[in-house]
Amino acid sequence: RENYVREFARLLGGMPLIGSPLSHFGCLMTTRRLLLPTFETMPRVYFLVALLRMLLVRRTVLFVLRPQLAPGQWIKLATHRLLAAMPGVRLATIFPIAPDSHLYGRSTLILDLEYWDRAGLPPPAPTHLSDAVLAAAGGRRIVTALGCFSEDKGAKMVMDLAEREELAENFLFVVAGIVHPDLKARLAVVPRQALFVEQRKLSEPELMSLYTIADLSWC
Repeated sequence: RENYVREFARLLGGMPLIGSPLSHFGCLMTTRRLLLPTFETMPRVYFLVALLRMLLVRRTVLFVLRPQLAPGQWIKLATHRLLAAMPGVRLATIFPIAPDSHLYGRSTLILDLEYWDRAGLPPPAPTHLSDAVLAAAGGRRIVTALGCFSEDKGAKMVMDLAEREELAENFLFVVAGIVHPDLKARLAVVPRQALFVEQRKLSEPELMSLYTIADLSWC
């Protein structure tokens, strides 16, 4: 999650702490305000950090990227609710639902307009990248895999699908963003008839323009 740490630091004007929390423990305790966007990587350690900072009367924000709950994960839910109730500690998630709500952790699919209402806003403008994708698609349905393309996000499955000839007739798979180094060799040999690749960090307008033209978005 190093990219998350650096991006939040850039957006909020903070100092990124990269590496083991033990090597930065003094800073974690003494800094006046702390945002932890990597809470799920070491929840026990960061729970202790939040608890100690609460006792030191220092503010802490924990960002949870995966609030979904599998069956039996009552400990995870109880931990999130306890953190949210601790003075000086705030729990933020990608879902705008409070941890004490009966809906918390139950959604595994985000439907547009369910959480993010763009009604009344103008559609994102096309970009050179989205125009290039539309031209490559030639009327086929567009499936986008945007952002970080890695194995834990199903990259191998996307490449397997792009290699199936019967799908290539009707679909164009679009990989746009940062590709994990371990996947670049495999990606290079996937037939380009069914695959459009743009290996670089996308701008916000490019990202939105690709979501706009996509028939399906790979998440």
